[in-house]
Amino acid sequence: MNEVIGTAAMNLSNDSDTAEFPLGNFVADLMLIESTKGFGSPIDIALINARGGLRVPISKGAITVGNIFELMPFENDVWILELTGDETQRLFDHCTRTEKMAVAGARDQMDGRQATEIQIGGKPFHREKSYLLAIPDFLATGGDKFDFLPNSKRIEKLNYSVRDMIITHIRALSEQSIPVESRLDGRVIELP
Repeated sequence: MNEVIGTAAMNLSNDSDTAEFPLGNFVADLMLIESTKGFGSPIDIALINARGGLRVPISKGAITVGNIFELMPFENDVWILELTGDETQRLFDHCTRTEKMAVAGARDQMDGRQATEIQIGGKPFHREKSYLLAIPDFLATGGDKFDFLPNSKRIEKLNYSVRDMIITHIRALSEQSIPVESRLDGRVIELP
């Protein structure tokens, strides 16, 4: 637990006045990268419960294995779901209403209780398309009121936990002398 696996160049937390969080962005982004590697082909979207699923911030300085166990104390495996266009819209609308999810691979605007101007992979969202989603099994099975996801088509259970993805990713960054950092980048815009 005391093994140092990397270094954070800044404090990363989910404290934010917006619907976007530095820590959530970091974990969602690495889930997209690591899930794509584990699945063997591109994943469109990754989603994590930033406020609730990620329990503590990552503090500036050395990061240990124990820090990641405190951050992610749950044994959540990542599943790959294939969402229809309608399910994808429901996913973004639900994230808009809860304001506690972090997403990677997509951008959208929050217009009241609905997500608008959705882009996935830099391209406009199309309801007639299907999209691959990397998501913790807790959410995939309906947790946090994602009651529509258990009906989605499950493509694969990666047998790769979110926690292990975080550890693997931070180690890989460390091997390249890249510190852990994250910024708000406008992936979720709240309309007045």
